[in-house]
Amino acid sequence: MEALCVQIFVAGLGQLAQRTAEVESFSTGSHEAVADNQRKAAQITADFENFRRQKIVEMQQITDADLLEAHITSCHEQAEQFSENLTSLELQLVDQLELLVDKDTVTNAVSASHDTHLQKIDDREDELLARVNSWMSSLLKSIHNDEVKRNRKRISEIQNYISFVKDELEDMASSEDN
Repeated sequence: MEALCVQIFVAGLGQLAQRTAEVESFSTGSHEAVADNQRKAAQITADFENFRRQKIVEMQQITDADLLEAHITSCHEQAEQFSENLTSLELQLVDQLELLVDKDTVTNAVSASHDTHLQKIDDREDELLARVNSWMSSLLKSIHNDEVKRNRKRISEIQNYISFVKDELEDMASSEDN
């Protein structure tokens, strides 16, 4: 009986190591995806900021009302494109992170783990699997909730920035009219 308990304990340690490796792999992939997304978004933002600042300087020197209106319209279009690019990038990240939560893989891992245990310890196995599933569910929910919060904050930042740019353009257009 002691040898059987040792075997079960060793098998459990192996499963723990496997789960730990899977969680670390998921976390690494998730962090890399977010970092890559942030780098791309920063580059898109920097490019737009350079464009916007250059256009503001150009528009301050324009005396023809029609030409100024054309530049303002162009800036509005670029701001919309900028918003679409950042939002698209954010949605791509959400899609990537959603695909990392593969329920079939989790189900297969639980089934494989179940098959390795002996029939005599089914009750104990069920208790352990329930705790693992609860832990995994809690972890995935926490990761998902964190990602949803990050996503909502990012979308809000994008919208606030676009609102600032549009207000700035409207102020410039109205000062030209006066």
